[in-house]
Amino acid sequence: MLVHGSGVTLSQPLGETVALVRSERAAGVGVVAHAGVRTDHAGYAVVPHVTPYRQNRIALRTAELDRQLEIRNAIVHVVPTRGAVVLAQFEVEAGRLMLDMADDAGKPVPFGAAVLTTNGKEVGMVGPNGQGFVTGVDRAGDLLVRWGARPDERCALSYDMGESTAHRNFPELEVVCSRMHPALGADASSPTSSRS
Repeated sequence: MLVHGSGVTLSQPLGETVALVRSERAAGVGVVAHAGVRTDHAGYAVVPHVTPYRQNRIALRTAELDRQLEIRNAIVHVVPTRGAVVLAQFEVEAGRLMLDMADDAGKPVPFGAAVLTTNGKEVGMVGPNGQGFVTGVDRAGDLLVRWGARPDERCALSYDMGESTAHRNFPELEVVCSRMHPALGADASSPTSSRS
């Protein structure tokens, strides 16, 4: 057992030098080359017996990640001192989603358009036929799509992953991206989460 700033993590017998894996939201994921070491419900795991004063490679078994998660750095290198508990931080983002986006007239959203959260963070890009893969989004919410600098070159949409169909290893949704009113900079009507 290892007590740390975020709680207590159960472990195999500890060696002199250990690594604490932190991969928030990634529960139940194994650590490569360490049989029996898996992240707990909070995304923490203890890798016992790491080598002091040497570079240690710590990697998560990404195939075991929940389909809604994406990991930015599947491998972390740590160089601990003897007797240390060194942190191996993995950047995990929730929300991977394929959107099939069309405007109010049913035409695909333009290729190359940026998909952004309502606070301006870019989370994806539109590919051919209005399809866009987005990551790091909540299970439901609103997104903005922008393909130019003019006010009429953007639209807004709402989505809910609970309404999705399975597409390979991530959800897929058909959505209507409603043009935003140029004068107000806001959606002229409420965006809808599905198209017929």
